[in-house]
Amino acid sequence: MDLALVRSSPLLRRFLVHRALGAVAEAVLTLLQCVLLASVLAAAVEEGTGAALHAVPVPLLAAVVAGRAAHAWWDRASAGAAAARYKEELRAELTAAVTAAAVRGRGPRPASVVALLGRGMDALEDHLTGSLALLPQAVVVPLAVTGTVWAADWVSGLVVLVTLPLVPLLLALVGLHTKARTEAQWAVLLRLGGYFLQALGGLATLRVFGQEGRAAESVRARAAEHRRATVRTLRVAFLSAFVMDSLTSLSVALIAVPVGFRLLDGAMPLSTGLAVLLLTPEAYRPLRLLAGRFHAAQEGRTALAQVRALLDGAAAGPALVRERPSSGPKPLPDPARFPLVLDRLDVGHAPGAPALTGLSWRFEPGRSCALTGPSGAGKTTLLRTVAGLLPPLAGDLRVGGVSVVARTAADRAAWTDRIAMVAQQPHLFALSVADNVRLGRPGAGADEVWDALEAAGAADFVRRLPDGPATRVGEGGAGLSGGERQRLALARALLRRPSLLLLDEPTARLDGGTEQHVLRALEAVAGRATLLVATHRPAVAEHTDTVLRLDSLRPAPVPALEETRR
Repeated sequence: MDLALVRSSPLLRRFLVHRALGAVAEAVLTLLQCVLLASVLAAAVEEGTGAALHAVPVPLLAAVVAGRAAHAWWDRASAGAAAARYKEELRAELTAAVTAAAVRGRGPRPASVVALLGRGMDALEDHLTGSLALLPQAVVVPLAVTGTVWAADWVSGLVVLVTLPLVPLLLALVGLHTKARTEAQWAVLLRLGGYFLQALGGLATLRVFGQEGRAAESVRARAAEHRRATVRTLRVAFLSAFVMDSLTSLSVALIAVPVGFRLLDGAMPLSTGLAVLLLTPEAYRPLRLLAGRFHAAQEGRTALAQVRALLDGAAAGPALVRERPSSGPKPLPDPARFPLVLDRLDVGHAPGAPALTGLSWRFEPGRSCALTGPSGAGKTTLLRTVAGLLPPLAGDLRVGGVSVVARTAADRAAWTDRIAMVAQQPHLFALSVADNVRLGRPGAGADEVWDALEAAGAADFVRRLPDGPATRVGEGGAGLSGGERQRLALARALLRRPSLLLLDEPTARLDGGTEQHVLRALEAVAGRATLLVATHRPAVAEHTDTVLRLDSLRPAPVPALEETRR
C-alpha cells in the first residue's frame, strides 16, 4: 500500500473504500457458493439427484452464482473507471506543474514529460486496476476463507494458515529485485526519449554536416539497450510467476491429498471434505491474481514515482512569488508614479546558483533604463524576476516602499496587470495577427490595435499580408520572420498600456530603419511608464535615461555597476 499516494488523492481513498466493501461482498458470496455447492454435490452422491435439488434451494444457489458474476463485472468496470479519472486528474496536475516550472525556466526535459504522460500513464493504469485494486480483496478473502476452512476442518485450516503467508513473503522478495530492474528500464527509456528528441531537433544541422547516419546508429544503440533492459525485467516476471504458481499448487495439494484419504476412510463427512476442497483454492486465488498483476504494476509504480518527483520538484522549487504574511492591506503603488527599488536582490533559476547577487538599485518612475553587459551577466534573469516569472532568491523588490514579494495572490495579480514584457524570443499563437496583438488587452478595438501596430513599426508589413490583421499565423509565429514576430510582440505589449514595460533585446532582429521607428515609440512610452530594456545595442542604450551595466559573468557579492545619465 502506497500510503502517500492514497493520502494525496481523495479519489483513491473513495476507490479503496469501495474496493474494501466489494471485497467483503466477494468473500461472503464465495463462502456461500462453495458451501452450497458442496452440499448439493454431497447430497447428489449420497442420496441421488432428486434429493440434491431439495437439499439446497436452487434459486438461492443461482442467486449467489449470479451475484458473483455481477460482482466480477463491477470489479473490472469500477477499477477501470477510477483509473481513468485518476489518470485525468494526474495528467492535469502534472501538466500544470510542468508548465509553471517551464515558465520559471526550471522545467524538466520534454522527453521525460512526454514519456510519463503517455506510456507512464498507461503503466499507472495497470498499477491502479491491478495491485492497488486487488489489495483489499487479497486481504479480506483469504482471511475469511481460512477462518471458514479452520472451522470446518482445523487440520486443513492449519496447512492453509502456514502456507498462505509464504505468498506475500515471496512477493516482497521478488519486489525488491523487480523494483531495481524496473527503475533501470525506465531510466533507459527516458534517456532514449531524450536523445531521440535531441536528434530530431538537430536533424537539419546533422544533415548539413553529414552526421545523420551516426545519430541514427546512436538511437538504435539506445533502443537496443532499452530492449535488453525490458527482457531482463520480463525474465524476472516469468520466473517469479512460475514459482508463485508452483507454490500455490503444492499448497492446495498438501490439503487435497490428505482430505481425499480421509474421505476414503470415512473419517470426514463428504459435504465437509468437498467444502474444504472447494474453499482452499479460493484462499490462494486473490494472491495469485495479485502476483499475476504484480510485475505490470511495478512499472506503474516506477512511473508514479517519476511523476511525484516532478511534482515535488515543482512544488519544492521557488514559487512564482514567495508566500509571506502581507504587511497590511495597503495596495501596491503604481510603478509609473513611484520608484521601483531593488534591495540586496539575488536573482537566479535555482538556489545556490544565482546569476546576480546583492543587487541594489532604484529605477525612477516614468524613466527608461538600459540593462547592458555581456551575455550571461543576468539581464534576462533580472527582467524575469521583476516580472514575477522568477522569484528572488534573496533580498526584496519594492514599489513606493511596499514589498512586491510579500503580497497576497490578489495583490500580485494587480501587479502583473500593470506589467508588459517582450521576451527575446516572443511566442505567437495560431491565431490572427489582430488576435495575437489583442492578447495584451482583449477588449481593445480595431483602431487601438492599429495604433499599437503603428507604434511598434509593424503596420507596414501587416498591410502587406493577404488578409491584413485578420491573417492567421502558425504556432510560434510560423510564416513570419524573427523581426516581424518581435514587432508584433512589442505591439501586444504597447496595447496593454503598462505602467512598467520590460523589453529583452527589442531591436535585435530589426533593420536600422525599423529600429529607429521602435526607438521613437519607446521614447514616447517612457514618459508615461517606467521602461527597463535589456540590450547589447549601443543605439538603444543611447535612447534611455539611465544605463545599468552588469559586468559580472559569475556571481559576486556586489556586481560591478556603472551609472551614466544624459
